[in-house]
Formats: sequence, structure tokens, C-alpha cells
Amino acid sequence: MVVAGLDVLNDCQPVEAALAYIARGWPVFPVAWVASPDGPCACRSGASCTHPAKHPLVPGGTSSATTDRSHVLDWWRHWPAAGIGLITGARSGLAVLDVDPRHGGSGSLDALRASVGVPATLTAQTGGGGQHLYFAIGDAQRVPNTAGRLPALGEAAGLDIRGEGGYVVAPPSSHLSGNRYLWLAGTAGPAPLPAWLQRPSRPPRPARQVSLPAGSASERYVAAVLRREADAVASAAEGQRSDQLNRSAFALGTLVGGGALTLDAVTTALLDAALDAGLGYTEASRTIASGLRAGMARPRSVI
Repeated sequence: MVVAGLDVLNDCQPVEAALAYIARGWPVFPVAWVASPDGPCACRSGASCTHPAKHPLVPGGTSSATTDRSHVLDWWRHWPAAGIGLITGARSGLAVLDVDPRHGGSGSLDALRASVGVPATLTAQTGGGGQHLYFAIGDAQRVPNTAGRLPALGEAAGLDIRGEGGYVVAPPSSHLSGNRYLWLAGTAGPAPLPAWLQRPSRPPRPARQVSLPAGSASERYVAAVLRREADAVASAAEGQRSDQLNRSAFALGTLVGGGALTLDAVTTALLDAALDAGLGYTEASRTIASGLRAGMARPRSVI
């Protein structure tokens, strides 16, 4: 996919840039903004917002992203100053390497360049002083969301991946700092996805058996609940992932407490989903354990 001259969008209104993105097949949705540097978020939560100027303004978050021109015009007619959320993953054909210098991302990126090489690619300067490196995903490729680690290389401080189920804030959106996201000139489009951003292949896991009460007719229902909660965690929007993980662990914990699911099956499914969403292993494990304990204390049976 050739994308020429995206830096001309740096001086456009958000709606103009959003229309330019959907013309390239990149689904978008509106995100919150701030009226002044370090001011309150423009959402209903205002000063109490825990994720100002970055969270979705529409129900469903990334699942509401669209390339429909009429929807985009309606959204930005209602919120002219809204930022632009651009989804990553198979629907857009994009994966983004988020470089956060506050957490060592610049050093990690330099180390990557020296060790495995980083191809020249479409790049945006973030409002917080970092960079977003955009890469093109092939039809058969699936890229996870990760935080502080890379699929094929392991730990990488300050480098996050936005892949399937994720999103980034795109230029010329405003940032909490008062700066704007800006495209850097010099590359025509996203380079092919490097191998170190791809999930390494692994042998399929053996099928896990769900432990159910003897003679139960609820196997399909329980399996569907487990899949639904794991999917909700894997696709949770940035800023909502830990809360979703806790809610899903609690919901499934009630079934574990009632004997409809095994603790091992639930823990494994939720941990896989949390890592796909970009949560760290330690944080995710603690959240799962806490949610499961609370849910198991309120057991429910499946009839």
C-alpha cells in the first residue's frame, strides 16, 4: 500500500484527516481531547478521567471503528475537536511500534537498529515526544498487543506493539501536553512487518477439557462463556484492559466456584488473552488471581 504525502495532513482539521484515512481503508473512530494543555478531558468524566485525550468517545471503542464516510462526518460534526483513533490489526492492515522515551524506548529502539535492523517506514511523532512506527500486515499475519516486550525478541523497555484489537491516536490529534501528533516526512508508506514484530510460531496446545458436573447438559454454554470473556479481554481498549480482565476473572470465578469450570482452564485462557491485549505477565497474573478469588467466593451453578 503506497501512502504519499501524509505529512500534509498535519495542518488539516481532524475531520479532513479522518476522511483521508478511511479513503485508504483505515477504520477510524473519535477519541477524547483536552481544550488546553493539562486541562480536564472533554469527556463526561472531566477532571476525574483516568485516561484523558486518548479514550474512545463512542460505545464499543475499536469495534465501532468504520470507513463509512457518513458516520465519520456525523461524529466530527458532533465533536469537531475530537482526536482520531486509528485501529490496528487485520481490519486496517497496520501494526504500530509505539516508542515511549519516558520508559527507555529510545534506547531500546537504538538497540534494535544495531542488532536486527529497523526498516525505514511511515512514522508519526506522538504528542508525548515519542514515535509511532507503522508497518503493513500481510493477510496471513497476526500481531499481538504487547507492552515492554517484542514477540520474537522478548523484553524491550519502552516499546509497545499495537496489533489485533488495538489502536493508536493518529495525526493531527491533540495530546494532553498541548502538542499534536504529527507525520514525519520522508517515507511514502508503511514497510512490510519485520519478523521481530511477529508472533513466533508455536506448536498447537493440546485440547483442554472443561470439568463439568456429571451428566451436565451445559458444556456448550460454559465453553461459550469462557470464549466470550477471553475475547472481551483480548479486544479491550487501551486504558480498560485491566478492568476488563478483573471483571472477566470474577465472572468466570463464579463458575469455578460452582464446579462448572476448572481453575486451570480459566487461568490459562485469561492469561493468554491478557498477554495478547498487551498486559504484562506479572500484572495480568495478579489481576486474574484476585478476580478469581472474588468470584469463587460467590459460586453459581449451571443447570
